[in-house]
Amino acid sequence: MKVKEDTVWRIGQLARMTGVSERTLRHYDAIGLLPPAAVTAGSGHRWYGTAELARLERIRGLQRLGLPLKQIATLAGAPDRDLHTALTGSLADLRARIAVMTAALAAAEAHLSDPSGLLPQQTTVGPRDLRVLRRRITGPSELTGLCGDTPGTLLTWLDHAAGSTPPPDPETGFQAALTVSGGHRMTLPARTVVRAVVPSTAGVPPYRNPTLRTDAEPPPASGPPRHAGMPLRAERPPGAGTSWHGNTPPGAGAPPDSAVVAAGKALFAWVDRHGLAVAGPTVEDHLVDGDGGTLTVLELTVVAKSLPPSAALADRSEDGPSAGRR
Repeated sequence: MKVKEDTVWRIGQLARMTGVSERTLRHYDAIGLLPPAAVTAGSGHRWYGTAELARLERIRGLQRLGLPLKQIATLAGAPDRDLHTALTGSLADLRARIAVMTAALAAAEAHLSDPSGLLPQQTTVGPRDLRVLRRRITGPSELTGLCGDTPGTLLTWLDHAAGSTPPPDPETGFQAALTVSGGHRMTLPARTVVRAVVPSTAGVPPYRNPTLRTDAEPPPASGPPRHAGMPLRAERPPGAGTSWHGNTPPGAGAPPDSAVVAAGKALFAWVDRHGLAVAGPTVEDHLVDGDGGTLTVLELTVVAKSLPPSAALADRSEDGPSAGRR
């Protein structure tokens, strides 16, 4: 192609004039955003004129306004009224991105100041049906008579008001429930939760030595307390019950995994710092994979502190809101 008389700059010269790299100029040419005014036949040298220089400066200006190249391609040669319309529509997106980055910055700063190292996530989960054995626990060490080597789910109701500060102390006693075959039926409804993963530090489940038997003897009559208005449904299976055997095997007095206990306290503190209130039991899922790897997933049902705890959950029992209450 014959070079026009008004094409006065080669690509390297234009790059030095504007501070845009040659690689970027070639990319703009490849996507049709800024083709050169002419290309020398044979050598393939790109030549640019005043029109291309003006278009390049407009492209750079639109980029500073936060517009993507795809949108800039349609606006680079458009009148200002079209640009005004496009910018008005993009302001909401820009504000949303700023809000996300601001929240990420605050979360990163909070994590750096948190010695627990937990990375809690807030999410919504669906209803969950469990068969459980329930008991009043006087302290964390007593859980060794309830929980064993077999992975399962443990629920605990700490005696405190929802959203209390400081977090509740498990040494003061609490209600607990463990998933077992033939236990009472308990339904956790759909709810908002904060959850965190705690890898096992010992390579074994955090509680050991179960002393359980299943027979016709009924479980303890008193169920978990109505924790912060949480609706639960508990049904006794016909003709069966689960109870604790009177003999405790050797080693049953060992304390639970300190990492799980510490993580639980840290999770309560995290919930409080983020303006949330606990509205249900602490749920601990103790998991083991095929290679013997273990971890614990901690989960707290939460609501905003401005809402009553009962606002987070709805009783899904067939008999209405009061079904299953004691």
